[in-house]
Amino acid sequence: VKGWKLSLVIVAVAPLVIIAFNLTIKFTVKYTKKQIHAYAKAYNIAQEVLFAIRTVTAFNGQKKEYERYANTLSEVPLIGMKKGIIQGLCQIFSNIATGIV
Repeated sequence: VKGWKLSLVIVAVAPLVIIAFNLTIKFTVKYTKKQIHAYAKAYNIAQEVLFAIRTVTAFNGQKKEYERYANTLSEVPLIGMKKGIIQGLCQIFSNIATGIV
C-alpha cells in the first residue's frame, strides 16, 4: 500500500493513537498524584512520630505508630498496580492502532 491509500489509512488511525497517548498521560498523572499523596501521608506520620518520640515511647505506642505508618504505605503498591494496568491497556490500544497502518 502506498500513495494516497497509505495516507488515508494513517489519517484514519492517527486520531486513535493520539487518543491512546492522551489517555495514557491523563491516567499516569492521576495515579502518580495519588502515589505522591500516599507517600506524603506516610512522611507526615513518620515526621510526627519522630518529633514526639519520647511521648510515643512513654506510652508504649511504637507498635501502633508502626502499624499506622505501614497501613499508609500499603496503599502505594496498589496504586502502582492500577497505574501499570491502565498504562498497559492504553499501550495495547496504541499498538493495535499503529499496527493497522
